[in-house]
Amino acid sequence: MKKKQIFNLSLVGLLLIAAVLRRAFDVSESFSEVYTLSVAPILKFPLSFITSFLPFSVFESAIVIFALITVIFFLSLLKRAFFKLIKKECVSYHKVYFKIICYCLIFAFLSFVFTFESSYTRKSIDSHIGLESVEMNAENVALALDRVIEETEKLAEEIDYVPTRPTVLKMSFKELAKAILEATEKAEEKYGYLQSYSYPAKPIAFSLPLAYTGISGIYGYFTGEANINTEFADYSLPFTMAHEYSHQRGIGPENEAEFSAFLICMESSDPYIRYSAYSQVAITLSNLLYEYDEELFYNAFMRFPDVLYYDVYHSSKTYEEYSKTPVDEVASAINNTYLLSNGDEGVISYSLSAQLYTAYLLKE
Repeated sequence: MKKKQIFNLSLVGLLLIAAVLRRAFDVSESFSEVYTLSVAPILKFPLSFITSFLPFSVFESAIVIFALITVIFFLSLLKRAFFKLIKKECVSYHKVYFKIICYCLIFAFLSFVFTFESSYTRKSIDSHIGLESVEMNAENVALALDRVIEETEKLAEEIDYVPTRPTVLKMSFKELAKAILEATEKAEEKYGYLQSYSYPAKPIAFSLPLAYTGISGIYGYFTGEANINTEFADYSLPFTMAHEYSHQRGIGPENEAEFSAFLICMESSDPYIRYSAYSQVAITLSNLLYEYDEELFYNAFMRFPDVLYYDVYHSSKTYEEYSKTPVDEVASAINNTYLLSNGDEGVISYSLSAQLYTAYLLKE
């Protein structure tokens, strides 16, 4: 049997196994739970271990290279069509580029199924920590937000900041990655819902152009890398990093990754990291409270500590520069499609974390 035939048969075999696994994930939550915590980490270890030694994001590089190959493929097709039109011979490698694209997509699909898809169908995070749901109404959200404002006021006394100016992260990216990783380990010891997996986050090289898509972080599931956009406000970076670590450690749904990020930041001894978590929760709960009751929202907003008010104010100005562009709209649509295809609620799932925040804060 030729090598090509063996390769093709192996590929078909892996696709069949992937199909069986996907079905098993759908029908059995317990199987997804065991697979996520025991099998998936082993399968993604080789690539993750290798990429952890590299200072740049392999996932980001792979996306850029794939995009270039796709562009070259279409240019090759146009070239061939043009020379056919004028009846001249032309050497075109479009078939080669097409094969490369197909193999890349198959690899991405298999990597997703074998290392990350079970994270969407496993036991929910609230079940893991014994968190009971509460009724979502204006009163409960307002009470939860009150708690957040109180805690933020306490942390404001420990944060060194200049009044009327946004806060500044007083540590390097590597130091922050190490601090959040330590907090993640503590959260795993305390709650037991995360994979045993320790690889530091990496900054995204193309953070500025990516900012126009509204993406603050990306988890590269086939390299195991947590990638962080460094163009957004400093006070949001710790929480974003904890969010991507949550994906890296086996949390799929966005609302659960948001809540997990909060739990992780709460385990940090650094007041700025805890402040980052409370600030993001304050924004999420405020947005929801505005929909429920505008008067309660304005009452709560007027009690925001100065440090939080100016951080939110300045970051909203920055976000306006990046958002509401055609690029942002397309990226949001793609992200929404990706989330829906995984059984998530779409981009709205980010705001659904408010339910978990409210239940946790009222319980506390």
